[in-house]
Amino acid sequence: MLNSRSVKRMAKIATAVVVSGCSTPQFDAAKYACQQKGFAAYPPKIVQQLVKKSRRVQVPDGRVSCTSYGLGDTIDTNCRQGTKSVREYYNDIENVDLNRSARRNFVSNCTRNTCYQQYGNTKCEVPTTQSAATPTIQNSHSPAVHTASIPVVPTNPPPPIANTSQLALLTQQAEKGHPQSQVRLGHIYAAGSGVPRDYTVAVKWFRLAANQGHPQGQHNLGFMYSVGSGVPKNDVEANRWFLKSAMQGLINSQNAVGHRYLHGLGFNKNYLEAEKWLRNPAAQGLAKAQFNLGYMYRNGFGVPQDRNQAIKWFRAAANQGLAVAISTLERMRVPIR
Repeated sequence: MLNSRSVKRMAKIATAVVVSGCSTPQFDAAKYACQQKGFAAYPPKIVQQLVKKSRRVQVPDGRVSCTSYGLGDTIDTNCRQGTKSVREYYNDIENVDLNRSARRNFVSNCTRNTCYQQYGNTKCEVPTTQSAATPTIQNSHSPAVHTASIPVVPTNPPPPIANTSQLALLTQQAEKGHPQSQVRLGHIYAAGSGVPRDYTVAVKWFRLAANQGHPQGQHNLGFMYSVGSGVPKNDVEANRWFLKSAMQGLINSQNAVGHRYLHGLGFNKNYLEAEKWLRNPAAQGLAKAQFNLGYMYRNGFGVPQDRNQAIKWFRAAANQGLAVAISTLERMRVPIR
């Protein structure tokens, strides 16, 4: 059983945000992908262990200091026992993840190898000649999750194009104004799937679909504005398209709107609006929305602070493999299941 001091310490750890302030967006994307592999290869294995701990305590030091006060026959003396600070060792039971060290080593090695293979260095630093074509990703200084925390390819990716004739047919359909084809073609150019990656062309096709009211096209266009890929980064314009899509019921857009109200990205910070938009996608099983809702309960943002509710939503996201949810529960010393 953990004592109250340990619980408070864990709560402080749980509210800390692990952000690599000097890492590149490409490094963060590589690390995210490696974390998913790391948790699959080395899932948390929580056991209780007896550990030796220490704390500072005050003990008598053998000295006595006395102070006298008063006048004439009325004199009072007050004596006080001196103390000193010493370190006291004691045993405690602690939840320990036996796979944590192996998983951290796996993620570290995987990230360095991925960066080296893609960029020729272990930090994913992009050569100057590529910087103009490389999108930027917004680093959030909170643990809440949104699509900007993963590689810069919008959600709902299409199947790859097998040959040039399929690409030509898809382009022909898109040019005729078919919004689903326009969205798929935009995905292909954003991901560089069988074609050279071109974010400007991707934005062109997403915009054509968005202007026809296609919710996925609106979401993807908002995403490109939110990260500044193919267009200048513009939070207000991103929110405009996210809202259009969210109002049509697309749960990824609803999560995006809730996230952005939660952190004041292009909106004035509004926890009530954030909770309103996050509730539906979380209930429908979207892991990122579940984590964001858990984050609100853990901190009491727009909802009563409730550790049990926070754990409930963190677990729902963790059981879908969301790495940040798994690591948050790990830091809180809470079993995933």
